[in-house]
Amino acid sequence: MEETIWNGGFYELTMEFSVAIKLQHVVQTLKKAPHFSGFWRNRTAYHEEPELFSSDQLYGYLLVDDAKLPCLISLLEGEGQSNWLDISIPQGAFSKQFDYKYPLTIENNEWLNKVRSYFVQLAQHMYASHPFLLAVIGEEASGYITAAELSTEHIKHFTFVMSRETYKNLGKLHDVVEYVDDLVICYTE
Repeated sequence: MEETIWNGGFYELTMEFSVAIKLQHVVQTLKKAPHFSGFWRNRTAYHEEPELFSSDQLYGYLLVDDAKLPCLISLLEGEGQSNWLDISIPQGAFSKQFDYKYPLTIENNEWLNKVRSYFVQLAQHMYASHPFLLAVIGEEASGYITAAELSTEHIKHFTFVMSRETYKNLGKLHDVVEYVDDLVICYTE
């Protein structure tokens, strides 16, 4: 992979898990996910299998139709707080694969709707084995919000995936929602 694709910010899927869910199990589920391939030690070693958890950063790629989008996978274990798995696609990779326009919005980049859809499917796959507290999809989504902090003010710029129970407990957050199995997806338009 070219180093220039790692320039710019990231479009991310970030998932918050309770501390009871161990990230090594989550990573094994990610490895088996449809449309995902990985893990590698660094950005250029796409043929070397790493020792899992020898690092808190791994690399892989997401297959979106014919586009192979490289990803940085970040693992953050909280001490007494939440554990996080972030899957980050560099915006430089979008400019190589698509007609990319900044700002990174679906209005400017219709193809981004497809990438978001793949991230939602990936979140669904992960939730089936390891129910997360919250998943957030969008530009620079990691670290934006936790499930405990979520309110209607936060829904404007990101896509949120959460359990039906979490959504019910928060009250009506957004008009554009989709119910898929046990999950609620709140979309931004």
